[in-house]
Amino acid sequence: MSHPTASACVKTDSPSIPLDDIYSVKAFKERYAQLFRSTTELDYLLRHRETNGLADSGAVIRSSTGRRVSIVGTRFASWFVGELGNG
Repeated sequence: MSHPTASACVKTDSPSIPLDDIYSVKAFKERYAQLFRSTTELDYLLRHRETNGLADSGAVIRSSTGRRVSIVGTRFASWFVGELGNG
């Protein structure tokens, strides 16, 4: 049985996403801690994703059960830079 490589892609409603661009919330916080003013800022942004535009950006992937949330790094970065310019 072969396993997909890290460069394998996930298809969503929009263009393919490389698997190595998908992070758990914990991994994203650890890797990009410098982006956030506090350890809970990302949690706040994710909790309010329906009203702050993050959900519409395609940066958040929910599991089929809705219990797990993952972040698409490049899409989050595009949203984040756009938010900096709007605020």
